[in-house]
Amino acid sequence: MHVEPGGPAVSVRYGVILAGGASRRMPTGKASALLGGTTLLDRAAATVRAAGLEPVVSTRADAVLPRVDVPVWPEPHPSGPPHPLHGIAAALASAGEPIVVLPVDLPFLPPPALAALAAGPGDAVLASAGRPAALVARLDPTLAPMLREAGTSGAPALATLVALGAVLLDLVEAAPGAPPHALLNVNDEVALAEAETLLVRG
Repeated sequence: MHVEPGGPAVSVRYGVILAGGASRRMPTGKASALLGGTTLLDRAAATVRAAGLEPVVSTRADAVLPRVDVPVWPEPHPSGPPHPLHGIAAALASAGEPIVVLPVDLPFLPPPALAALAAGPGDAVLASAGRPAALVARLDPTLAPMLREAGTSGAPALATLVALGAVLLDLVEAAPGAPPHALLNVNDEVALAEAETLLVRG
């Protein structure tokens, strides 16, 4: 829950999947890459639903996406180098309310981690061993202008969120019992092959 000073609590409704980045190391694009016969985008949407949130995709207008039965929120200014903060800023502006964000390339992300972020009292970033671990966060729409500016300047995404006041929520606390590969980032074919092996092992 998000609590405004002097105001009512606001529930987090949307889990926004960031799928607008370049995928030079994945021939099909990360969102379309198949893991166990299912696209990474479909897996991310399923994770969001399992956390009790509504999935939405944030993407650049020129991004290649597979067919998916969820709303798509395009970035309004797709020119220039892609930056995840642009997608987050656009999603915050579209939602007009707090959201939870996650990259499309974390197929083993535990739904309880998203649910814990959504239930928190304010801006937070998922962490591991006390350090920001992935661009999985709960953010307020008031951050949108600052994130847009930081993205344009090429600032590191995680460092920017922490500098703007997001607290760290450790994965161990958010999702007790999460597997060691919970934050495996599938950003190339080698990582995709590793993920396939982990999926088969269960």
